[in-house]
Amino acid sequence: MPGVSANALSLDADGQLWVGTLDGLVKVDTASALITNQITDLPEGTVQALALDSRGSVWAGTLNGLLEVNSKESRIVRSVTQLRGRNIISARFDKVGSIWVGTANGLFRVNPFNGAIVGQVGRLPSSQVLAVAPDTGNKLWVGTNEGLAWVSMSSYQTGTHTAFSRPAQ
Repeated sequence: MPGVSANALSLDADGQLWVGTLDGLVKVDTASALITNQITDLPEGTVQALALDSRGSVWAGTLNGLLEVNSKESRIVRSVTQLRGRNIISARFDKVGSIWVGTANGLFRVNPFNGAIVGQVGRLPSSQVLAVAPDTGNKLWVGTNEGLAWVSMSSYQTGTHTAFSRPAQ
């Protein structure tokens, strides 16, 4: 496997495993465990986050941006211009099809059709967003290096989960 390190994992609609590595993307047949595809010519570097959309694209968060990759043709469709140069750590799609992107410096809601940033979330425990998880209650749960928070997906109101916060010193 290129880069050896398996940084991010995601299953596609066909049940095949996509793996983000230090050197690109790898597709693994889950039945045979054989590598069926490798994409090592990513211009943006190490893949740290993966999200798959309903159209069959693999979204790869890298040290320098967010890439959309056509999973059937194994080619880069585009680099999301507004996120170039950002260290993408996490990415997840919500029920309405927006992609939430956690970076080393903030949380963004992105329109996957045109790549536009449609929202940025402030007032999180930390600007380093390690994980995001859309929820059924119109909330997005956000894991940061300073604790757990939630964000209203409609109003962008934020709250902190006190059990995961660092105590005041």
